[in-house]
Amino acid sequence: MDIKKIGIITFHRSHNYGAVLQAYALLTTLKKMGHNVEIIDYWPKYREGDYSLFNFRSKPNNGKITLASTLKTSLKRVLTLPNRWKVYARFNNFIKHRLKVANTSNQLGSGIADKYDVIVCGSDQIWRYKSGRIAGFDDVYFAKYPLNKNVTKLSYGASMGDMDLDEDAKKIFSKLIENLDFISVREDSLLELVKPLTIKLAVKVLDPVFLISEAEWGKLIKRNDNKKKYLLFYHFLENQEAINLAKKIAKERKLEIIQVRGVNLNVSPFSPGNIKHSAGPIDFITLIAYADYVVSTSY
Repeated sequence: MDIKKIGIITFHRSHNYGAVLQAYALLTTLKKMGHNVEIIDYWPKYREGDYSLFNFRSKPNNGKITLASTLKTSLKRVLTLPNRWKVYARFNNFIKHRLKVANTSNQLGSGIADKYDVIVCGSDQIWRYKSGRIAGFDDVYFAKYPLNKNVTKLSYGASMGDMDLDEDAKKIFSKLIENLDFISVREDSLLELVKPLTIKLAVKVLDPVFLISEAEWGKLIKRNDNKKKYLLFYHFLENQEAINLAKKIAKERKLEIIQVRGVNLNVSPFSPGNIKHSAGPIDFITLIAYADYVVSTSY
């Protein structure tokens, strides 16, 4: 087999379970195929501070950031600092020890050296039109760099999130995907958006987390310290239907409810003792592995 030097560009530094686990899965899959693989440590300036312990930026309220919202956010983040510190440390430990990240970090796409045979963009929502405080596409996630024409550039399981693009945005997007030699996306809806915008073949593929086996994931799982049977509720987005479903199943099956929702001061629909505020990526996998049922409002 022809061994390739492969660089992956993705959201590998996001403190988000799905982001780091898909990065781990794609990296592991390509390595098991015999290739020399690493994650390109691209983390642009506009993402700086997104997962900082001391980021007190508040979200706009009807397009405005008010003094009240800023004070509320600041108070919340101070009070939750102990739990956020644990999460911060656990995510960074996973990134450092489980993801093979290139030694050289850069914030500019042009800093990506022409040292790869293949550049893989994805998975995750790397094609978001709006990312945090920035509106527009980031061309690095379309493999605009490196400039070496001998490098094969492709997307694997790329996603966009909100696909409500105006005509100008679609024209820009069309030009960007033409830079790729092979196109694959994660959702049917994105595939339908892509197809009319390119003459290249585009296909839908599995999220990388489904590419590796249960046994492979099992290598990361910790010992089960919870002897009770439980339902795991990943409460990422507020959804009353999901809350009701979790409660119904737990009641019928006589299960404890364990909830993962990150640090949140809002009133929980379940008892506070069941909330795992400081679960890291491996804690998350472990909780899924030993759960009798899993209910989620997001993936």
